[in-house]
Amino acid sequence: MARAPRRADARLNRHRRRVGPTPRLFRANDLLGAAYPSLHPNTPIRYVGYHPGVVSTGMPRHLPPPWRALTRATFAVLATSVPQAVAPMTHLLDEPPADAFSAYQRKRRLAVTGRAFDEAAAARLHEVTRELIGAG
Repeated sequence: MARAPRRADARLNRHRRRVGPTPRLFRANDLLGAAYPSLHPNTPIRYVGYHPGVVSTGMPRHLPPPWRALTRATFAVLATSVPQAVAPMTHLLDEPPADAFSAYQRKRRLAVTGRAFDEAAAARLHEVTRELIGAG
């Protein structure tokens, strides 16, 4: 007997993990961007995904002591300052790309292809989101 396809766990009711939601959030955001051009084909509005990399913020203050120390050490080595992280984003706001959807990591434009930007998965996420908010 064929098994029914497994529904996405958008509310994270199954498999709750401490770290699990963050990568899922990033993936969902990428998919929402990928869905944007087909959902709004004639809009002049541009959807720009922007990832600043590791940014030196006050976030470590809110972590438990072992994680706080590790995060501060990581920030000291890898993090960029807030003004440096914001500058490319400001440029994108002032001069948006011509494409309806684009993605950047810092100043580098990313290809919006592959699994992270799959249009079929994006359409499914859009429908699941509509169901969850009662707009079905």
